[in-house]
Amino acid sequence: MTSGRVAYYGPAKSMPAYYAHLGYPCPPLSNPCDYYVDLTSISYRSTDEEAETTATVDALVAAFARHQNAELDADDSADSLVTALGEPGQVAPASPVKRTVSSASNARRAAQMPGFGRQFWLLFKRNVWHQWKDRTTLLLELVQAALMAVVIGSVFWVWQPIA
Repeated sequence: MTSGRVAYYGPAKSMPAYYAHLGYPCPPLSNPCDYYVDLTSISYRSTDEEAETTATVDALVAAFARHQNAELDADDSADSLVTALGEPGQVAPASPVKRTVSSASNARRAAQMPGFGRQFWLLFKRNVWHQWKDRTTLLLELVQAALMAVVIGSVFWVWQPIA
C-alpha cells in the first residue's frame, strides 16, 4: 500500500520478480521488503524528490492495476506478465481503477462472518497457544504479574494494629 493505493498484492516470494520485470530489481545483499517499501514511499525531503517519487509510485500503482485487471495468478509465466504489464522496464502513467462491490456481496460477506463470541474465543485460543509455545516467556510473565500484585497490594494494604 502506498498512500492508500495498492502497489503490489501477492506472495512475498513473487515480489522481487514482479518489480524486476517493471525495471526495479532489488539490489544484491539488500532486503527486498525494505527496498520495495522505500520504492513505494513518497519522499518529502524536497519538492523535486517528492515529484519524482510521486510519479514512480503512481506508475507502480497503475502497473499493478493493469496486472490485477488481467487477473493473473501468482504463478503466471513471464509471457503473461509481458502481456499484462507491457515490455520489461516500461511503466505506464497512472490510470484510475474503478471497482464496484454490490451490496448483496457485502451482505453475504457479513453473514459469513463469525460472531463476536466466536472471534473472541478463537483469538483467545490462538493467544494461549502462542504463549504456551514459549514457556520461558510465559513463566516470566506470570512471575512478573505475581510480583506486581504483591507490590500494588502492599501499597494499598491497610495495616491495623492488633488490639
